[in-house]
Amino acid sequence: MRKNLTIIVLVLSIILQLSVPVGMIAYSKNIEGALPQYGKEFKVKVDVIDIYDGSIGYRAEGYYNWYDIGYYATVKADDDGYANLFSNVDKSKPETDDYIRVTMDNKAKLADFKIDSDITAWRIEEETAYIVINVYKGEFEVLGLYMDGIPAEEWFATAITEQTEYDSLTIMRLQDEEIQW
Repeated sequence: MRKNLTIIVLVLSIILQLSVPVGMIAYSKNIEGALPQYGKEFKVKVDVIDIYDGSIGYRAEGYYNWYDIGYYATVKADDDGYANLFSNVDKSKPETDDYIRVTMDNKAKLADFKIDSDITAWRIEEETAYIVINVYKGEFEVLGLYMDGIPAEEWFATAITEQTEYDSLTIMRLQDEEIQW
């Protein structure tokens, strides 16, 4: 009798241990599929740092407030229409659906933006820059990077390079009236 009870408990514990990861995977797939459908778009101000082999490096203001992995950052737009991802970080899950869970993967999404370009420069002189993100229940994706109000790829296509006396390359964009077609 005791042997049968041990086998039953062992089988139940194995089933329980296998069902937890399967349930978590199914839940995460459900959230990922909901992001494009239910997500809300926000604009976030950034500073463009450099471009290397088609990867634009940028920094969002206040990024260092995301040091607590597992915390939640509530996203909401200010009066100017921009969201500060880092101003409202808390340990407890917010009531709204517009939040990002602070994870290493989510932090990595805020490091660079890929475009089709072979330009390399360590100084970028844009006037304003922002990313557009889609946020829903802890997950988010970067939809685009805009520099001086136009998509980053177009900005770099019409930019000029300038060599400094120290051999560093600076990229800037001419104003529309200065561009010669």
